[in-house]
Amino acid sequence: YSVFVTAYHDRSVDSISQYLGEENLDRWDYVNKPFTDGEILQKARHLTSLWDLHRLKEWQEERLAEAQKLLFQNERQNTVAAVGRSFGHEFGNLLTHIVGNADMALLKNDPDRMRSALTTILKASDTASTLLGRFKNFGLHGETSAHKLESFNLQLPIDEALDLMNFQFRKSQIELIKEKFDTVHIEGDKHAMVQVLMNIFINATHAMKNGGNIYLELFKSDDKTAKIIIRDSGTGIPEEIIERIYEPMFTTKGNLGTGLGLAITKEIIEIEHRGTLIVQNDKRGGVIVEITIPNVQED
Repeated sequence: YSVFVTAYHDRSVDSISQYLGEENLDRWDYVNKPFTDGEILQKARHLTSLWDLHRLKEWQEERLAEAQKLLFQNERQNTVAAVGRSFGHEFGNLLTHIVGNADMALLKNDPDRMRSALTTILKASDTASTLLGRFKNFGLHGETSAHKLESFNLQLPIDEALDLMNFQFRKSQIELIKEKFDTVHIEGDKHAMVQVLMNIFINATHAMKNGGNIYLELFKSDDKTAKIIIRDSGTGIPEEIIERIYEPMFTTKGNLGTGLGLAITKEIIEIEHRGTLIVQNDKRGGVIVEITIPNVQED
């Protein structure tokens, strides 16, 4: 701050303001003679307080900028970590079943079974390659790019997921029962639907440690949407946690789970395919999953 003391009274307040500049409007004051020592002291106090407020504002703005920078860095790190966990979860599922089918092919010295297992492995590898491509897109663009939608028979990803799960179903003594299995075409991402179905089948398998049945339905509903209904004969979901099953990282499986399966499944169905996912306990026992997908194509 600067203080001008002059005996002249030849300038108006506006001319002084123009002379000193609008940017310095709060850095000077004006008083006419005669004045007292108290007036000068009070003005000095006010200006000092104003100066302190300016310094405090600058300090707070600096701290806020630093906090925003740290928040952005933390959010970016958390996002990358979440995507990495998601990728690891999905890729791990595929890798487990690729290895399972490879083991089964080696155990059976049967050319037909080996050919079938290798075909399944190639399908899984194709899905894994697509998953890796999505992960790379995130790394390049900071978010997953729009997925290419195509028209396909919904039976295809179901059959592929069942082929991948076949080894695990046998190992866990689980029987798959198709109650209704219509031909339904949709517009969507086939590889993403394989991920969805595998996550649901894996959850059902974990819920039936002593074996059991998985009931599967596929049909076109009256409102021209595709419906997939999957029901297991497992233990069901405890009521006290059923509201949390879609939360990322929430799991009751300990080291066996990541808590990402249903969160990823919900995102694929509801965001990528604009459908609905309902997971609830079934009155007959076990868990029932209902998937509804629009964009049904004419056969």
